[in-house]
Amino acid sequence: MIDFQEFIMEAYADPLKYYEPDQANTTNVPESIQKVKSNDKELKDLNLNNIKDIKEEQFVELFEAMKNNDNVVKLSAVNCDVNDFACASLNCALEQNQCLQSLNLESNRLSPDTIADMIEALNNGSRIVDIHLSGQAQSNMG
Repeated sequence: MIDFQEFIMEAYADPLKYYEPDQANTTNVPESIQKVKSNDKELKDLNLNNIKDIKEEQFVELFEAMKNNDNVVKLSAVNCDVNDFACASLNCALEQNQCLQSLNLESNRLSPDTIADMIEALNNGSRIVDIHLSGQAQSNMG
């Protein structure tokens, strides 16, 4: 039998480490949309991560432009409040786009039905090999 009066429990914590905050994303959204629309050969990786003031209409315009773009290989819009309506345009584009290989839409507001529609669109000949969709808003996940 263990005598708990003799048992001394000690816990030690390591000192906290300081990490520099990430720099703000300075991507010019209207300019990027125009580059996608014009099929700019220099634009291979479009990073919109953590840009909070992108309007739903801008996402729809961007995703519609992705239908005919054959240069963007990687699209990332993490934590940008992308919603189901905008993503419906992306799902249509995914059925036609043969260039996009990586898609990251983590930490947005996509419902399970929209994600299922996206997976279905990807099965129609898409070349995506890397997709990240985790961390969607809890209110949309049931």
